[in-house]
Amino acid sequence: MPKGSAEKVMAPLAAELQADIVVVGTVARTGISGLIIGNTAEAILDQLRCSVLAIKPPGFKTPVKLDE
Repeated sequence: MPKGSAEKVMAPLAAELQADIVVVGTVARTGISGLIIGNTAEAILDQLRCSVLAIKPPGFKTPVKLDE
């Protein structure tokens, strides 16, 4: 596995492996984009040329409320 930040190593590794999908865990939330998928996932999303599956941790409760 390459060493470095996810933003720098994930896309080249996925391309090298000819990955069909990259699975990322998301925990931190900052701002609107961080609330939806997480800051690291957001940072690598545009770099990847394959599908991305973002997984929230067990027990995650969204702070977003739907208007009724």
